[in-house]
Amino acid sequence: MNHLFERIPDTLFSPLASANRRIYASLILDLYPLFFDQVHADVFPSRETVRQEIEERMAVMSMTWQDEPELDREPDNSPTLRAYHRLLSTGWLEEEVEGYRVRVTVPPAVGMLWSSLIEVARPDRVFYGGIVLSIFNNVQKACEEPEAQVLALRQAAREAQRFLQHLNTMIYGLKGLLEDIADFEDHRKVLSRFFEDFVERILVQDYKRLKTRNNPFRYRQQILQRVRELEYDLDRKKALVAGFLEQTGETDSEAAWEAINEDIRRLRGVFEQIDGHLARVDRYRSK
Repeated sequence: MNHLFERIPDTLFSPLASANRRIYASLILDLYPLFFDQVHADVFPSRETVRQEIEERMAVMSMTWQDEPELDREPDNSPTLRAYHRLLSTGWLEEEVEGYRVRVTVPPAVGMLWSSLIEVARPDRVFYGGIVLSIFNNVQKACEEPEAQVLALRQAAREAQRFLQHLNTMIYGLKGLLEDIADFEDHRKVLSRFFEDFVERILVQDYKRLKTRNNPFRYRQQILQRVRELEYDLDRKKALVAGFLEQTGETDSEAAWEAINEDIRRLRGVFEQIDGHLARVDRYRSK
């Protein structure tokens, strides 16, 4: 955790603790696509573009800007410029001079944190069947061509970890919901509506299909079988390590062995536990 504070400015979260925290929170969410979802002719948006975007966003907000004494020294007292300078001074944004123009960029560590906040605030729909099928295909490639497809194994391990994290997040959400509605007289109806809207439609688009016979989730046993083959086949594991050293530029063979073993352990651990996690989701649902 200490490394986090070494990589981001100490003042980064101060706008979200100010009197205008709701405005800043909305701006942070709404400005994200401008920096990360668009391709600009000059790579980074201009200062004028960013300010105009802030002005347009604030114009449609129902929230009223409140005075911030620390910004009174700004020569222009418009809320747009105040908000822009606050995001600039606290480290969300950076200005970069390019010829006669000023471009606006985002520090790397802040960009990664920003992306994580977007995932929390606006969770995307997840298709569990598609994730499992992708993991299966990547593990299959690693088994068939271990040296050439070692990065497929690495990708499968990352997807498996995110899969498990997402499932656990859903379990915590369901647990919290049960606690919140414990005193409701008709909590069955509330829970049913929540599960349908929040879990099936938003978090897990294809949860119902996981219960059908013909769905990609049936590949989980084949994934486990292939992963165990990689775990105990020394020749294949040597090929994975050789491919890892060649494709990543790593020179430490011991580190390469550990990385491959960790990927295999992660895949095996996730798919050995997954049935129990799904059963826990069903228990919360049935309550």
